[in-house]
Amino acid sequence: MKDKKFENSLILFFKFVLSFTIDNELSAIRQRQGIDAAKTKGVRFGRPINPLPADFADLLKQLSDKQISHDTMFKMCNMSKPHFTAGGLNGT
Repeated sequence: MKDKKFENSLILFFKFVLSFTIDNELSAIRQRQGIDAAKTKGVRFGRPINPLPADFADLLKQLSDKQISHDTMFKMCNMSKPHFTAGGLNGT
């Protein structure tokens, strides 16, 4: 009798685990399909790319010559410090 209850509990546990795993997989597949559909429509994900100011080379020279501070450079490029240092300088 006890073995049967244990066996039933074990079966229910494995059913639960399988159900959970299948649900997670289906959710991930639907999410991937949604992302792919959005990308084909031209939706861009991630940070917006800030265009660099026309005088960026001059600003870099001034920064390296310590004529302006980093904070001034960030403001002139219309970027936050994390964006500036994390590769927000693509400008393309």
